[in-house]
Amino acid sequence: MQSEFSIQGTYPYNRSSATRWVISHIFRHRLIAVSAILAILTQNALNSLVQRLIGVAFDDHGLMQLRFASINDKPIPAAERLMHWPLGRRPDDHPGLSALGL
Repeated sequence: MQSEFSIQGTYPYNRSSATRWVISHIFRHRLIAVSAILAILTQNALNSLVQRLIGVAFDDHGLMQLRFASINDKPIPAAERLMHWPLGRRPDDHPGLSALGL
């Protein structure tokens, strides 16, 4: 399709098909296309790093090996403790968190 007016310095986009039109825009705006591809690769690398950090943080038994943050820095006095059972799973007859008001 010819335009009634001609503008000097316009980029010729290929309008023969939708695919060629998109490809011609990608070639016109290479910096944006390269930036998008680099952003996708960076995001995928950082997402895979999360899995690596989780794998390092816990051992085969599910116990934490690395500690990045803790809310348990202050000891709880024995009089304020609500959970009283030996190390391991909570006994079935012990009240849960909702029953204790937590």
